[in-house]
Amino acid sequence: MRRIVLAGVVCGVWLCPGVGAAQTPAAGVTLTLKDAEQMALRNHPRVLAGQNDVAASRAHVAAARSTYFPTLSGEVTGSAGNNGARIGAGALSASALFNRFGQGVVVSQLITDSGRTPNLVAGTRLESQASEQHLQATEYDVLLAVNLAFFDVLRTEALVKVATDTVKARQTLLDQVTALAAGGLRSQLDVNFAEVNVSDAKLLLLNTQNDLESGYAQLARA
Repeated sequence: MRRIVLAGVVCGVWLCPGVGAAQTPAAGVTLTLKDAEQMALRNHPRVLAGQNDVAASRAHVAAARSTYFPTLSGEVTGSAGNNGARIGAGALSASALFNRFGQGVVVSQLITDSGRTPNLVAGTRLESQASEQHLQATEYDVLLAVNLAFFDVLRTEALVKVATDTVKARQTLLDQVTALAAGGLRSQLDVNFAEVNVSDAKLLLLNTQNDLESGYAQLARA
C-alpha cells in the first residue's frame, strides 16, 4: 500500500483504472476525481490567495460606498481660568478670569462631489469583479492540473500492471526454455535470449514503477 500526501492529508491509495478512482484495498477508502478536485479547491494555496483577494476587493467597495452615509462626531472640551495669568487647560482659548466648558455634536452628509464618489465606487466594483474572474481562472488552472495528474497516475498504474504481466509471461517462457534445454530439445542460446527478454521486462517494470511514484507526487502537489 502506497501513502501519498495530497493537499495536506495523508492517504493510502492505489488507483483502479477500471473504475477511475483511487482505492485502498485494506481500508476500502476511495479517492475519486471529484474528491481530488474538491480537496484542491479547498486547500490549494493559489485558490486560498485568490479568495483572500476577492474578500479584500469587496471590502474596498464597502469602504468606497461609506462616503454616501452620514458622519456623526461629538466633542467635549473645557478651559480653566487662572486669575492674573494666561496659562489655561483645554482646547478652548485660555481665560484669565472665567472657567469655560463646551460640548457639541457634528453631523455631516455628502451632498455632491461632482461625481468623484460614484466613479470611485464604480472603479472598486470593477476591481472586485476582476478579482473574482481571476479567482475563477485560478480554480480552472488548479482543476486542470488535478485532472492531468489524476489520469496520468491511472495510465501509469495500467502500465505497471502490463509490465508485471510481461515479466510473469517472460519468466514462464524462460522456465520452459530452460527445461527444454536441459532435455536437449533447445540450445543454450535460446536460454540466453529468454534471459535477456526477462531482464528487459524487469527493467521496464522498474521504469514504470518509478513513473508511478512520480505521478503520485505530482497528484499530491496538484
